[in-house]
Amino acid sequence: GTFTIDTKELVDAKFVEVYSMNGELLLKKSLEAGSTQSTFRLINAPSGSYIYSINNESGRSLSSGKLMISK
Repeated sequence: GTFTIDTKELVDAKFVEVYSMNGELLLKKSLEAGSTQSTFRLINAPSGSYIYSINNESGRSLSSGKLMISK
């Protein structure tokens, strides 16, 4: 699945992490400096719920939530 993250209000955002519901890290990607949106793909991810976290450089979560993939 493909998803887009809006980071315009998160000026310290440095990377995004996506986890399965059982806590397995599936994706960790750096965010482009100065960008207000970033698009990512979860390759071969099955349909279901996932948790995302947008973090600063030290790893502190600035925002998090749930995303759904349906195929």
